[in-house]
Amino acid sequence: MIDKPFAINLLNKEGVSERTIRHSIAVSELAVEIAAEISKKKNLIIDLNLVETGGLLHDLGRSKTHGIAHGIVGAKILRNLTNDTNINLGSCDKIFIEKLARICERHVGAGIDKDEAMIIGIGEMAYIPETIEEKIIAHADNLVDEDKVAGIEQTVENFERKLGKNHKAVKRIIELDAYINALLK
Repeated sequence: MIDKPFAINLLNKEGVSERTIRHSIAVSELAVEIAAEISKKKNLIIDLNLVETGGLLHDLGRSKTHGIAHGIVGAKILRNLTNDTNINLGSCDKIFIEKLARICERHVGAGIDKDEAMIIGIGEMAYIPETIEEKIIAHADNLVDEDKVAGIEQTVENFERKLGKNHKAVKRIIELDAYINALLK
């Protein structure tokens, strides 16, 4: 079973810093809170175990890099687990791991489109959150600074400072925030 203890163990095994683990725990807790509220208000089926575990593992790739490619690196680490003969995984576990890998790939900001991915050298595909679980985790990550909920304003300011005020990545973050907040009403 891929769950919270499995995720914490994997973060430690891969050498993720305590600071990043604290951040991941905060993201996971906030994401579960958001998911539960949306599920209740909108009567949507949301996989809370996926949200909790995905929130914990979204920054797994920071064990190797703190660059923008950390999401891709985390996905690769997770996908490699499915080939590890020392871990007894069933077909459901492998499907779950693929969902976790996609969360890693798609959580940065509010995703990275194909053009941006090519420019920064992480491939020729889009890494935009698609599922409700992916969107909730990306949003929760945007709200958590270090291990505290800081709000979307700080994230938007940080991205504007790095990329420019009208950059499409900034617009995606604002649109994702509006989407999640509409679901919470």
